[in-house]
Amino acid sequence: MIAQPVIYFSDVKVDGTQDLSLVKNEKELVFNSEFSAVGDKTTIDYDVTNASKNYDAIVSISCTESNNYLNVTNNFDQKSNLLARNTRTGTLIVELTNAVSQETSYEIKCTITG
Repeated sequence: MIAQPVIYFSDVKVDGTQDLSLVKNEKELVFNSEFSAVGDKTTIDYDVTNASKNYDAIVSISCTESNNYLNVTNNFDQKSNLLARNTRTGTLIVELTNAVSQETSYEIKCTITG
């Protein structure tokens, strides 16, 4: 049996404030936000750690896609391997782009594949 790297969300900051409650399990981050005005934006900085002692990992992060109301941008280096015992930071930006008639809650989910 080949050992699998252990890759997980190790830190999360919402608009600069740490909030580990967004990490639902080691491979899933779920963010709920309420937006009411066009241009409302939230920035989520997250760390992904490869805790393997021996194996580098190819890591990708898939997130809820943009829709008619939200622009979802995920900036995470998926081109280079995440080296063993290293951490990489990504940034998720969620912005309301079209008007809504009332304050609405949206769920954004990001999942690690590695």
